[in-house]
Amino acid sequence: KTVVGLATALETGRTLWIAHRDELISQPVEKLKELNPDVQAGVIKAGKDEWWADDVVFASVQSLSRPDRLAATVNRWATSGKPFRMVVIDEAHHAPADSYLRILNALSMSQPGYRLLGLTATPIRSDRLHLGNVFDSICSQRSRGEAIAGGWCWPGTAQRDVLPDRHLPGVRQDGAFAAGELEEALVRAGAAEATANAVVEHCGERRTIVFTVT
Repeated sequence: KTVVGLATALETGRTLWIAHRDELISQPVEKLKELNPDVQAGVIKAGKDEWWADDVVFASVQSLSRPDRLAATVNRWATSGKPFRMVVIDEAHHAPADSYLRILNALSMSQPGYRLLGLTATPIRSDRLHLGNVFDSICSQRSRGEAIAGGWCWPGTAQRDVLPDRHLPGVRQDGAFAAGELEEALVRAGAAEATANAVVEHCGERRTIVFTVT
């Protein structure tokens, strides 16, 4: 999805790329340079303020959504004479959050007409907020069944192991659990031991990948 988003950005014109984690900023910057070494990319994150980049500006939602910084940056963009043709939201299931909407509303008032593209592998939010409140339509999707039928994925079988303590007290949610807090709660609940036992029981000598919260 990152390559698709970047390729679309290069075809469309100047793009603002919004993400919520450091690696979701650094990884597409590196991939963009692979796709086109001559592209001009900038980063807005913490102390970096490369708002002027001509081709793609990668912005941390936490940094850009701060009211004072957002107002100053949007004003620079509005008076630069180089409007954004597209805005990309990576991990687009976060888009209904107030921080993202604050950025989109500010851009719509200063330079309307940009195209909005969301990228996500997990479009269903746990709080059931609809992505249709932000995006007009689904332009492309691939279901797990289609991926299996096309030979891209293996038709696996599922085995569920339940933790002895499934209570997750005090873990914050904003469309998804706060990853650090969830990790701590799962460690307290014995997830590490349960996962190791499940690998031994179900995987045997098979080479195994374990996906964790953080």
